[in-house]
Amino acid sequence: MVYAYYSSSPLTPVLLPISRSSSPLLFSFPNHHLHAHLQLDCGVLPSQTGTSSLPYFGEIKNPADIDVVIITHFHLDHCAALPHFTEHKPGFRAKIFATTPTKEVMKIILKDYIRVSNVSSAAGPADALYDEADVIRCCDRIQTMGFGETVTAAGIRFRFLPAGHVL
Repeated sequence: MVYAYYSSSPLTPVLLPISRSSSPLLFSFPNHHLHAHLQLDCGVLPSQTGTSSLPYFGEIKNPADIDVVIITHFHLDHCAALPHFTEHKPGFRAKIFATTPTKEVMKIILKDYIRVSNVSSAAGPADALYDEADVIRCCDRIQTMGFGETVTAAGIRFRFLPAGHVL
């Protein structure tokens, strides 16, 4: 579970769902001083392969507009589109946050996802969204934090709380 708030007071963000599934979600935090965009998760539709598995990024006109990306956990429907987004969408510059365990398990799962996707896709590697080098570069961008630790980025303060879902 992630608790996010703007500055020192709780927010009521504007929610812009940008996916064909439950992930990712784009939150806009309108404020008269700052307009920040928080993307919560960046997953794929595990039942699909290649670009068919990607969420609908149509609401993100310019990846440079995203200020913060929070990966809540390492399930494919929450993180597997991130390397495609960070490495193949021009202009992406957001800060990415996850817990240390999420980042470490995510690296393993994404590399395995590449192998499984290549086997299950009729097009094989030609249909791949990214390769292992993209996963490494993407994961190198992720800033880790501990459960309960509060971080401020782009004027948005947030912290991870144990939800009992995975770790």
